[in-house]
Amino acid sequence: MSHVSDKISEADLEMIREVAQAFVAKELTAKIARQAEAGNWAAASALWREVADLGWVGLMAPDAFGAEGLPAVTLIAQELGTAAFPMPYAETAAFVVPMLARYNDGSLDGLIDAVKMGRQLVALAMPASGFPTTAASCARPLLEDNAGGTPWVAEHLERADAVLIPLEAKDGLALALVHRPATGWGGNNNPDIANNAFVTLDWAAVAQGETRLLGQGNLGWVDLEAALDVLRTVIAAQVVGLSRAALELAVSYAKEREAFGTMIGSFQAVQQRLAEAYMENTAARLLVADAALAPTAAAVAMASIQACEAGRKCTFTAQQIWAGMGYTLEVDVQLFFRRARARQLLLGSPWHQREKVWDEAAQQGWAA
Repeated sequence: MSHVSDKISEADLEMIREVAQAFVAKELTAKIARQAEAGNWAAASALWREVADLGWVGLMAPDAFGAEGLPAVTLIAQELGTAAFPMPYAETAAFVVPMLARYNDGSLDGLIDAVKMGRQLVALAMPASGFPTTAASCARPLLEDNAGGTPWVAEHLERADAVLIPLEAKDGLALALVHRPATGWGGNNNPDIANNAFVTLDWAAVAQGETRLLGQGNLGWVDLEAALDVLRTVIAAQVVGLSRAALELAVSYAKEREAFGTMIGSFQAVQQRLAEAYMENTAARLLVADAALAPTAAAVAMASIQACEAGRKCTFTAQQIWAGMGYTLEVDVQLFFRRARARQLLLGSPWHQREKVWDEAAQQGWAA
């Protein structure tokens, strides 16, 4: 039996993939995402607890696979993406749980267990433009001092019991773990293009919550950037899943829609576009798998770039094949289009990602 790492084998990963596919086929449909977009989170929240019961939220915890669980998390994220699952699996499994565990002195055991079991939710705050790109783009240490500056948002804050905020500290960086204030989080709903449940932070209200600094003196920008790259890898996997679902919708409709008395799927031009989209998605899936094994800055950047390309190609092709219907709310093509775009924005700009690839290539060239 071949092993991906000391803790997980290829057989383990294949079993996880099969279980995830079966779970999505039985429990998840795009209807869940549609209900959430309309403000009804009951079904999504119930399924979140089922996801937690399967142990998927805590795969990267020390008592599971730890950092070596990233390949498994990316596989699950990809399958959940095929149903546009609206709960924050990537953020929770790939960032919140590992970072809480990394800086746990024992006092966070209860919170970590509650998150892993789906009983509590910890949101991740970020600038409205996306994840921090430098230490200077993190929040100021006195939370009240952030009022009036760059707006920050957190997804699922209304349902969250706590929020993690990357901020500057005396000795580098830290993660502020802020528990829900007695008076509530405040803030205004600020949904993105996929109607995801982002809320703008009300810093005055947030500052009233019980706050604890994690990693102070031990967390530098290199560490935070690496942790965010792990998260980007899982987000890229979600984009691959969303893209695959859009492509499957396109293939299915190409077998049904007729033009000039024949199915459009028989036209060479349509077949070529579908084949190109499939190749882009396959390339993204393979690059994400590579990044999950070794999430270096360049590997994650290449996976992010290709995931964005696959998202663009697959969703645009699906919309074209569905013609005018592909742009209406009645069919699911637009759902995967919007959610793929929203997730892509968290991967960073393509030029920023290309710079990471060029930097590593240049360093390897100089080393040689």
